[in-house]
Amino acid sequence: MKTDDAKAIVQPLIQEFTQQHFEVLIASVCTEDGFVLAHQNGRSADLEDDKIAALSSTLLSLAEAAAKVIKCGELKVNIIEAKKANIVVVKSRYRDLPIVVTVAANASLSIGQVLFIANRLSNRISGS
Repeated sequence: MKTDDAKAIVQPLIQEFTQQHFEVLIASVCTEDGFVLAHQNGRSADLEDDKIAALSSTLLSLAEAAAKVIKCGELKVNIIEAKKANIVVVKSRYRDLPIVVTVAANASLSIGQVLFIANRLSNRISGS
């Protein structure tokens, strides 16, 4: 699977996603090694896509290493709770390409709500 093919399919999906969820600060999809496939800033954010992709892939790698050391099985999700936002990083796939889906939303959404919408986006992408 070429990343250009994935970009053409995934970008419209996350644009639609951020339009439906006004609390979302960013929605980002990257490869496991940190290359941007799609990125959409929400209404109140202006964040650099390459930095978000690099951080997302790094967070996933660190969380996977921790899960391996602790022997708790394959990592699915990494959750970060901050004062102003909640961030969910989901390990997923687009066809045969392993991807990282990141959603950051205002703290007005609970971690559970952000997890729910991030998983919904991940499932939509993997089903495309």
